[in-house]
Amino acid sequence: MSKINEVVTGPLAEHPAVKAWCESQRAGIAPQGIEVLKSKRKVATYRLDGIGPGGAAVIAKRCRAATAKVEQMIYAEILPRLPDRGLSHYLQRLRDVRATLGEHLANPALPADDSSLLRTVAAHCDTLESHWDEVEGCCAAMPRTLVHADFVIKNLRVRAGVSGPELLVFDWEFAHWGVPATDLAQIVGRAASPDLNVYGSVVQRDFGRLDARDIQRLADCGKLLRVVDELYWATTLIAGSSYKCFVRPLWNFRICEPELVAAFRAMKWHD
Repeated sequence: MSKINEVVTGPLAEHPAVKAWCESQRAGIAPQGIEVLKSKRKVATYRLDGIGPGGAAVIAKRCRAATAKVEQMIYAEILPRLPDRGLSHYLQRLRDVRATLGEHLANPALPADDSSLLRTVAAHCDTLESHWDEVEGCCAAMPRTLVHADFVIKNLRVRAGVSGPELLVFDWEFAHWGVPATDLAQIVGRAASPDLNVYGSVVQRDFGRLDARDIQRLADCGKLLRVVDELYWATTLIAGSSYKCFVRPLWNFRICEPELVAAFRAMKWHD
C-alpha cells in the first residue's frame, strides 16, 4: 500500500520551514499547505505547496549544516549543468539502431544465420517502438532525478564508512537528469542489479504514491533502455561492409537478442 504523508495543520506561516524560506526570499508568503515527506530526529523534509516561483511547490529540508552545504552545491552548481536525457534520447537511439540494421540486412558478406539475427533484432526494435507509449507511461510515474546511466559493476566499490558500509560510484561520464529506470535494470550484461525492495523502502519515504509494482515496472523498462544502449554502441562498431566489421557487433547482438525477449516477456509483450 502507498504511504500517506502527514499534513501539517495550524498556522502554516509560523512553521519553521516556511519562515526559513520567506527569510531567504525576503518576502512574506503563506503556503497553501505543508506535507511532511520525512521526519526523523536529525533530518526532516517538507513539501510547501504554492510558495515557490509561479505558485510552485518547494521542498524544504532540515539537516546538519555540513550536509546542507554539500546538497546546495549539487543542486546549484552540478545538476543545472547535466544534460536532460529523457526517453526521446533512447527512442532516437532505437531508431538509429533500426536504420543501421536495415542498411545491412541484404549484406552478401554475412552468412545466412547472421543475416537472420539482424532481421530478428530489427523486428524487436519495431516491437519496442510500437509499445513506446507504455514505456513513457511507466516512467511518468517516477520523479526525475540524477541518473548515473553506466551503473555497472566495474564502476562500483564498497568501503567501510563511519556509520557502516558506503557505496562509491565512479565514472559519471554519462550522468544526466532524467528517470532512473536504467540504474534500476536487473541483470543486463555487466550492469549492477539494485535491490528493488530496499530501493523502494527508501523512495517511498519521499514519494509514498509509488508501490512495489511501480518500481518493478520501472526496472523492467530500464532493462529495455539499457539493451537499447547496448545495441546502439554495437552498431557504432560497424565501420564497413566486410565480415570482419561485424564480428564484434554480431557478438553483442547475440547477447542482446535474448535479453530483449526476456524484457518483452516481463512487460507481457509479444513480437
